Amino acid sequence: MPRFEYDAIDVAGERITGAMEARSAEAVFERLQALGHLAIDAREISGAAVARGRRWLRWPRALSGEITLFTRELSMMLAAGHQLDHALEVLAEGAGTPEMAALIGGINEEVRGGQSLSAALEPHADRFSKMYVNMVRAGEASGTVNVILERIAEYREASERLRSTVVNALYYPAILITASLASVLLLLTFVVPQFEQVFAEAGASLPLPTRIVVGTGKFLRDYGPILALLAVLGVIIMRRVLKTEGPRRRWDAFVLRLPIVGNLVIGAAVVRICRTLGTLLENGVDLPMALSLTRDVVTNRIIADDIDRLILAVREGRGMAEALADAHAMPNLAVRLLRVGDETGNLASTTGHIASFYEQRLSGQVKRLLTLMEPALIVFIGVVVGGIVFSIFLAVISINELIG
Repeated sequence: MPRFEYDAIDVAGERITGAMEARSAEAVFERLQALGHLAIDAREISGAAVARGRRWLRWPRALSGEITLFTRELSMMLAAGHQLDHALEVLAEGAGTPEMAALIGGINEEVRGGQSLSAALEPHADRFSKMYVNMVRAGEASGTVNVILERIAEYREASERLRSTVVNALYYPAILITASLASVLLLLTFVVPQFEQVFAEAGASLPLPTRIVVGTGKFLRDYGPILALLAVLGVIIMRRVLKTEGPRRRWDAFVLRLPIVGNLVIGAAVVRICRTLGTLLENGVDLPMALSLTRDVVTNRIIADDIDRLILAVREGRGMAEALADAHAMPNLAVRLLRVGDETGNLASTTGHIASFYEQRLSGQVKRLLTLMEPALIVFIGVVVGGIVFSIFLAVISINELIG
């Protein structure tokens, strides 16, 4: 599908530019008009360059971001009075990728065949979660689908913002570690062997640090590929083992006990739990169903046990306060706030406040951790590289003394 650059004027009178895929320039104008913009111009971009860029710059979560954008735009079009099938058709024409265009097109075919939007979304469980589908179903029952879609978009944007904060913060340490390991391997496998031959010809007894470095380099040259293969096999085996209940539960418990990582995992889980629960309750989903859907976003088995106790307590007619008293993995502050929200009948708003608080707290913890980690990594790598270089100079000095 061709891609177009466009110029338009938004509802505030500001000039905006952007790009979208569409069948024609007329389709671009139609979509911009549906979004409340006044289209000025649309120019087709070279298809070959776009195709190459899309092929090589594909990210695993790209479609997730496009689904969030689709949710936001569908909400806007429904709020503007467009019929559902027409809105889906326009969004399919302007989808960012062929995959997304095909997905929206398939949903539109189901809608035009008489299915509700929630029923059309349900078969695509890998793209639209049970929470997404059930919230849309609740919106259909109350006649507020556009409002529900806006809330879903806000929820997804908040979740993606949290993930982006953590991932972006890890980029620099990851690059630093990768570059440092590559430098060390280069020294041990290519540079050190050059000196090793000189040392052997000199026939001198090498100092202990030099023998250690030379031996390490020889070991990596001889067994490096085998070690790399064993590492890959170890990761594959571990992933398979962690899919079974017992080992996965023990692993999750171990992660929570780690001094720093455990707090980060718990904080991220509290944000997801409270944001999901609050979003569901605010949009008319009853508490038992909201808790069941919230359970699906929890990946840590130990934390999930706390949610399971809440679900059981609610289904048995007991209050959340009693079940929260037995929460083991949830932090005390979150438990106390949830109990207050439940007792005062303001659980939906309370969970939103808890999610915002822990999101800010988690962001601060990650930044502080990286502030400490970066200089520590630099010092550690400097010591390793400096030790290798020092061992070589030590051997050179020993040979010179022997010759002298």
